[in-house]
Amino acid sequence: MIRDLMQHRLLLPALACSLASLTPTAAINAATNAAANAAAVPAHAPPDTVAGAALDAPNEVQALASDSYRRREVARQRLLAGGRAAEAALAAGLASADLEVRAASRELLLSLAETEQERQIARLLSGPKSPEAVELPGWKRFSEAVGEAPQHRALFVRIVRTHAASLAWLDQLDSGTAGSDQDTLLSEMNSFLPIEIAGLSQGDPDQWGLLLLAASQPELRAAPVLSSRLRGSLLNPAVGERLLASPHQATLRQLIAHWLEVSSQQYINESMLKISLAYECGDVATRLAMQTMESRQATPASLVAAMTLLARLEPELARRELPRAVNDVRVWHIVVTRRGPIRSQVGDVALALLLYLDDRDPREVGFDSLQADPQTIYRDYSLGFDDESRRRQAHERAERLLELDSVARGDDVLAEDE
Repeated sequence: MIRDLMQHRLLLPALACSLASLTPTAAINAATNAAANAAAVPAHAPPDTVAGAALDAPNEVQALASDSYRRREVARQRLLAGGRAAEAALAAGLASADLEVRAASRELLLSLAETEQERQIARLLSGPKSPEAVELPGWKRFSEAVGEAPQHRALFVRIVRTHAASLAWLDQLDSGTAGSDQDTLLSEMNSFLPIEIAGLSQGDPDQWGLLLLAASQPELRAAPVLSSRLRGSLLNPAVGERLLASPHQATLRQLIAHWLEVSSQQYINESMLKISLAYECGDVATRLAMQTMESRQATPASLVAAMTLLARLEPELARRELPRAVNDVRVWHIVVTRRGPIRSQVGDVALALLLYLDDRDPREVGFDSLQADPQTIYRDYSLGFDDESRRRQAHERAERLLELDSVARGDDVLAEDE
């Protein structure tokens, strides 16, 4: 029912005009009022005026404009009791020349949609069922992304109650019946997706769950506004604290991991690696890091993020992979201090992390500017040198301590590259 209603919302101009002015909250209020009005009818109407005869839905829709209050309320109850059988007539009523028929049809459609939504939610929460057995927009894609465990269902229920229209639009995208061109797609995205930075900063799990699901859809992966706002907000420590403090944090982590995984089919950048580290995205984080380590096109900043991720989440793997980067002399970070610019090379980071993994303090060999960081182990601007001779001395001492030979350091690989 909800999916059918949203198809009308997106495809029929008359219904689009009728519903365009309603926010989700207003829609729910209208539906609640309509249900309350209908619930009051039995006290005034004899049973045989409501039940027994087959529903003549078009006639009852016209009766919504009757001069008789009693007849109007009987029509409301009959249409509500008719459920899906009344839907087509009510949809037609949205194009009626009579304002009262249009308004009542709209309220009744919303009420029927809300009733059907709650019925489907109860079905979803009642126990394991295949995604196809639950007629809620977005559930199939959501369950494919994170699974069908009770905690995932709980977040999805919150999302569908708050953003049912947005989920229905995503279903339309999935079926290829929305966003026929890029301009239309972006216009619809702005209408259906709450992507304002102010809202994202609040860490609302409903909004985040919806947007992460949306950003994972092929049609929206390349939408620069959506992807950039998600990346920027996820890298904000305050937002991270709110998301990770949410009772739905486990599901949100999985949605983040799913979004990163599908996005990596196009590219992997420093931001994605940092996000996968901050939210401990498990196997996905490791795969992104290893793809970056093995790529000859990876930027120095991406390599540093990948090395830090491995050192933090996969120490044994990092011990095997980091020596290959020790001789990488590309500068990836410069910070200006009173003593002058401190340049940090990729190899500096690799060596400092190897010392860390060997339970040694890099300051002992000459990393004098070193500062710790609870997430990235060391602050990026502190892993470098302002003098090349000091860098050489620090590297020589560290390599002796770690007993790194030319094969472990990847000298052969570097010579090959040259």
